[in-house]
Amino acid sequence: SPSRIILSAPPENAEGIQALAADVGAPASVLGEVGGDDLVISTGAEEPVTLAVSEMDRIWRTAIPSLMEQ
Repeated sequence: SPSRIILSAPPENAEGIQALAADVGAPASVLGEVGGDDLVISTGAEEPVTLAVSEMDRIWRTAIPSLMEQ
């Protein structure tokens, strides 16, 4: 299907959320955890990608001004 939803919830609610999704026939899985100073993306087999949240914020905030200077 062309749609996806990412939901952030406390860890203690994960089981209940997955049960609700199952009740309506929607696939659901836990993707990771939220928190900390870095975004870390790991597939388990490869070296994880790590980027500081502060750096992502800087890139996002300066994206349009940077493009306008080109």
